[in-house]
Amino acid sequence: MFTRILKHIALAKKCKDTYGPRFDELKKAKSLSNSARYKAKNREVISDKNATHYKENAKELLAKKSEYYKLHQSDKRAYQSMYDQLHQSDKIAYQSKYNQVHRIEINKKQSEYNKRNRLSINLKKRKRVAQTRSTYTRTDRFVSFKEEIKEGPSYVCMSCQRALFSRGVQVLDEKQQVTLQLKAGSEFLKSIFAYKEDADEEHYIVCHSCLIYIRRKQVPKINVSNGLWLDKLVPELDLTELERQLIAKSIVFMKIKKLPKNFQSAIVDRVINVPLSDEDITKVVTSLPRPPDEAGIIAVRLKRKMELRNAHLEEFIRPHFVLRALRKLKELGNIHYKDIVINDEFMSKPEQMEVDELEEEMDVDSESEPDSDCDDVLDAVKKCQSKQDSHTCFVPINPDEDIVMNETNETMYKKLKESGKSHEIAPGENKRPTYWCREKDFEVKAWPWLFPNGMYGLNHPRDVQISAQQYFNQRLLNIDPRCPNDMPYVFMAQQLTEQLALENQMSVAGLRGVKKQDGNAVKVHLKDPFSIFKNIKGTPKYWQAARNDLIAMVKNLGPFHIFFTLSCGEMNWSEVFVAILRRKNFKVDYIEDDKGWSGNDDDIIVHHDKGTDKLNDFLEKMDCTKNQLLKDNVFLITRMFDDRVKSFIKNILMGPGKDKVPFKYYSYRIEIQARGKT
Repeated sequence: MFTRILKHIALAKKCKDTYGPRFDELKKAKSLSNSARYKAKNREVISDKNATHYKENAKELLAKKSEYYKLHQSDKRAYQSMYDQLHQSDKIAYQSKYNQVHRIEINKKQSEYNKRNRLSINLKKRKRVAQTRSTYTRTDRFVSFKEEIKEGPSYVCMSCQRALFSRGVQVLDEKQQVTLQLKAGSEFLKSIFAYKEDADEEHYIVCHSCLIYIRRKQVPKINVSNGLWLDKLVPELDLTELERQLIAKSIVFMKIKKLPKNFQSAIVDRVINVPLSDEDITKVVTSLPRPPDEAGIIAVRLKRKMELRNAHLEEFIRPHFVLRALRKLKELGNIHYKDIVINDEFMSKPEQMEVDELEEEMDVDSESEPDSDCDDVLDAVKKCQSKQDSHTCFVPINPDEDIVMNETNETMYKKLKESGKSHEIAPGENKRPTYWCREKDFEVKAWPWLFPNGMYGLNHPRDVQISAQQYFNQRLLNIDPRCPNDMPYVFMAQQLTEQLALENQMSVAGLRGVKKQDGNAVKVHLKDPFSIFKNIKGTPKYWQAARNDLIAMVKNLGPFHIFFTLSCGEMNWSEVFVAILRRKNFKVDYIEDDKGWSGNDDDIIVHHDKGTDKLNDFLEKMDCTKNQLLKDNVFLITRMFDDRVKSFIKNILMGPGKDKVPFKYYSYRIEIQARGKT
């Protein structure tokens, strides 16, 4: 009907003149109505035609669109700016109300986004910070300091597998990756980066030292393919300290004492290495008393000599676990254990005498039920077993009871020793200690639980030779925490590197000395014999050189104007516990806003099996204390303390900004306090 009316108006001149402009509006409305009906009926056909047309003419359409935007860019911006000004208060009020209502959802989404895009966010932050550093205030410098230290050593190099801080790596974006591929070659990069687990699809994380070699198309010296693999963790080798010593081919004797207050470990004296033969290990293991079952434990005292009163180590061990570990080392093909003979019938028949003696030692009341507290006693023994010498710690028969206090002037010993029920061994007795720095595969023999396959030690044959310092740097900074958490291994690495550095200095000094003939021998006389110690940290000659440098600075630059002392307060550093929890595979997130993390510990969330908790609340719920966490991760904390000092100097003391303190020169030293903390 409406269509007929429009036709009539179009044909009748009088009617057309009467309607005038309204007639054009009616026609347009009719056309739009017909178009909408057609589109509704033929939606799929139209969509296919449009898609085909866009594919065929994509370049032309994009060019037209781009040209249109360029021509009308200023108009669009002006319109948008005018709209924002008119509705600014409404937008702020609406956004604020929305944020309050949906705060939990927003924080959760933001946290997930930050974790997915952590690398790209950090890159943007670095660029933004670099642009605004000249306008920094004191608050900005502090925020920059907190941002730099909060992540800890969480950046793993794809080449050497070292866990480093943000300043120690370079995060390559897509463009930088393409440039690197053109320079080094895709196949070469695949061979270098094939050893990265959980590789990031968008970014390459490479340390600065490895990147220099890669850009030259050379395999980095500390790349894991250069004989620096770390064998996978073997559950059968998860043993106690004394159990590990019973299967080691070389016994390492170290005087490790507990520092006061925090009971951290410190080495006193030299490292002594005593090599053992296959027969020695077999003899020691087969001499162990046989417990009645696989869960049975026996007391063992490891001595240097049987005639000595004090023991090097004293623990309750599990003989079945020791034998299982030896069998596993043979199965893995460890070259150092291939000839060890294991008597499978050794543990088949337990010694009844040992069981009877153990029952007498426990002094069980005749009226109590048998095996009533067996599990409790066993757990208590495991929990309270001591590794100290008998004259330093007195352990009662039942560790659940109160410790017996000595109120006399006579020396008291452990009941275990007095009764003679502990099994005493001295596998290294009458063995000649070796110069362990020169012994091949020394560390592989002494730490078989770190090298189950018997390979990839310091003396492993490599395509590119590396120094001992480079080797231990890769081992101790590795993302795998086994080496840095083994304190005897850390102390050994320290002494070995210092010894080799001293020998190198002696060789250099010998070349500079004056040779004199003394009979048939030629002696080298040095102008300053103690100069060989100047590069060995901690020696008097080293500190003499440091003192001379300091005096030279004062004489040339004038006296220092500011002196201050910084103390290590790791118990209150949230980033330390975040790094430890992440090493334990806990998911930890920082709640951030537009300005980043606020610095408040309440904005640190820990995700676990039972839900989520704030950092401090989660630490209170853990089975172990904060002190125990710090004690078990001393090497990690030391690294983070060093990084904190460097970041403090960089961002706070020497940081940029309009109100910065005009420092030009500085000098500092790190001391170890008597309480055991740096």
